[in-house]
Amino acid sequence: MKKKKSLYKYIKRELEELNVMLEHINKLDDDIFKDIALRRTREDYFNQNIKPLMKIYQASKNKL
Repeated sequence: MKKKKSLYKYIKRELEELNVMLEHINKLDDDIFKDIALRRTREDYFNQNIKPLMKIYQASKNKL
């Protein structure tokens, strides 16, 4: 049970970090690079780092 809670906390922390990155990118003035950075951050960072962890967490919850 402790591992599941720590995984949940880690996912939550990663999502908070993603939101901070998106806020900083959103403050940029250059529209072309801003759009590219927002899209890549959302797609790449989320799909590569957070989504697999969420699937593991969800699978562990379904085992109960």
